[in-house]
Amino acid sequence: MRRRTPKLHTREITLRTLLYSRPAWKRYFPAPTKDPGHAHSTYTRPNRYPLHDSFLKSHRKKIRVFADIGCAAVEGAPTTVDAKKALGRRARVYAVDIETIGRELEKNMKKKGVRAMQHQIVQAPLPFKCDAIRFANVSQHMSKRDRRSALRNIWASLKEGGFLLGSSITPMIEEHQFVLRKTARGWEEVILR
Repeated sequence: MRRRTPKLHTREITLRTLLYSRPAWKRYFPAPTKDPGHAHSTYTRPNRYPLHDSFLKSHRKKIRVFADIGCAAVEGAPTTVDAKKALGRRARVYAVDIETIGRELEKNMKKKGVRAMQHQIVQAPLPFKCDAIRFANVSQHMSKRDRRSALRNIWASLKEGGFLLGSSITPMIEEHQFVLRKTARGWEEVILR
């Protein structure tokens, strides 16, 4: 018996609201903060985003191309490897980072089904369209201008109906994981259950 893809429950958010509304901005892409005592690797450890991985697994039929932006490729991109496991062998999965990685690490990632790619999302959209992009715990390390530029380029990199998986830690160190779906009018927040 075939498993059906679960129905999405959403609420609308326009692109303008996401880019310019102060409450939306604080919720999804908070201002840069001083490191609250977390090491960088805390954000990229294996099994870091179980809500995202569960979502990816549930909707894997709709996701053929996935990019994990700012995934700590120099550490082996563990969150990207988790996404690949959730999506299965059919999906093309990219570990996108601004830093270059060595050939040995790139070879090791390729064995796990992950393609490493050096790219700065602030400067340009990805050179391919994605069904889903993760941009988690990256924006708080950017200026407001760079965050807006990155979000516009992510928008341009996603197919219509594509998903933006995000996570941010607010100054009070509360984590908010979310999934947004690109629509013709803007974004819809997917209610994660």
